[in-house]
Formats: sequence, structure tokens, C-alpha cells
Amino acid sequence: MRVLPIKRVIFASMLGVGLMSAFAQQAPRPVATPEVSVPLTREERCRVEISNYLGTIQFLRWTAGQQIGDKVAKGYVSEMELDKLVAEKGPCGAAQVLKEKGATR
Repeated sequence: MRVLPIKRVIFASMLGVGLMSAFAQQAPRPVATPEVSVPLTREERCRVEISNYLGTIQFLRWTAGQQIGDKVAKGYVSEMELDKLVAEKGPCGAAQVLKEKGATR
């Protein structure tokens, strides 16, 4: 059996105690909480459909030009007509008209 010098034993024990106290003082890491997605209500889904349609028409105008965007919007539902539909029938009524006219994604 090998005998260790007392200085090494004391140093090792002090080092171990120091490391243990350093780890003990660290703040606990936050636990990652999973994101919870809440399903959209019917009206929210209708608003998303309308928003997607308007975004598509706007994108078409930016990329293909104003005239092409106007022609496509007239073929389905123009923005003014869509605003009237939302005011009269609500977002789901307007979304239904979009579907009936064939303006799907």
C-alpha cells in the first residue's frame, strides 16, 4: 500500500469540497416546457382564410403587376367585394363565398 503525503490528501479534499460547493451554488437550469398550441376557433380559421387570400392577391400584384392582380381578383372576389361580404355575412360567410368561387389555396 502506498502512503500519500498529507499535503496531497488535504489539497484533494479541499478541491473536492470546493467543487461541490461551486456546483451547489449554481442556479438550477430551467426545465424546457413544451409549447402548447390551442386550436383556432371557427371564426379565427375563417379570418386566416381571408387573410391568406388577400395576401395572395397582394403578392400577385407585386410580382405579376397591378393589371394581372386586378384581373385575377375580378375572376374571384375583389378586395372591396370581400370587405362588403365580411361586413354583411361575417368572416365565415365571406370565406364560404371564396370557397364557392373556387379561390382555394
